[in-house]
Amino acid sequence: MTRVYVCSCFGVTEQQVKKHAADGACT
Repeated sequence: MTRVYVCSCFGVTEQQVKKHAADGACT
């Protein structure tokens, strides 16, 4: 579980970023 999502599509797609952000990974 790497936390590389900086809400900027680093290694994930926009959908993934949105999903992670909605899950509370970006906040």
